[in-house]
Amino acid sequence: MKKFILLFLITCNYLICSSANISKDLLTAYTWTVVTPNFHGHQIHILNFDKNNMLRWDVKFITTNVSGAVSHLYYLTDQEPSSFDLTKVGKATSGRYIVVVNKKHLGKKDCPFFYYEVISYDGNIIELKREFGETWKIKKNKK
Repeated sequence: MKKFILLFLITCNYLICSSANISKDLLTAYTWTVVTPNFHGHQIHILNFDKNNMLRWDVKFITTNVSGAVSHLYYLTDQEPSSFDLTKVGKATSGRYIVVVNKKHLGKKDCPFFYYEVISYDGNIIELKREFGETWKIKKNKK
């Protein structure tokens, strides 16, 4: 019985610690290119986080040579979000979740938002999981 409890505690600790935290300093020090999903060479997505908790998401459509950008507000947290909490913007300097909302949706009832859970960081690539389980990988670039 003691072995079972010890194994259970070790497993719980592993699951809790297996998700990585990411720092705001790391996010803001680079621009990030979405590697996965790869969009089959039809789109390039560039993410640019700034210290004012703004995320500029640039998309270039290769076949039509059209580009666009959207501004989002973001914050970092260690707790899985159930809604976008404007009071958390700019508070945390690191976290396990990157919570994002389009600026134009702020103040609306049931404000639509999305979030990514940080799964790993290997020095060049951050692996993220969307709230519905889709895996994304972003690669750092020089600013």
